[in-house]
Amino acid sequence: MNVIKIIIIGFALLTTMSVNASMTCSGRILEVVKWSGLEDISIMLENTGRYIKFTDKTAISMILTAFSTQKNVVVLMDYDSVTSCNEGWTHYTIHKGYLKVER
Repeated sequence: MNVIKIIIIGFALLTTMSVNASMTCSGRILEVVKWSGLEDISIMLENTGRYIKFTDKTAISMILTAFSTQKNVVVLMDYDSVTSCNEGWTHYTIHKGYLKVER
């Protein structure tokens, strides 16, 4: 009887746990892409192999500054499906997370 209770409690604990799989990637911005008719820009961060789309005007200003000065950036991709920086998402995935420009 006690074993069954332990199994049920263990199963309940396992099913209530949630794990977020976000990925932090860093490096220089290799390319900046702007499509006509859109205000968004996308970047190719070194060692990622995929473009990240930015729609926020503050982030776009930070990106252009980092690109022109060749500063490293840190990008958090806050998606459960992103588990790798190297080709870990589809091209032009809209950024969700944070962006940091390093010294």
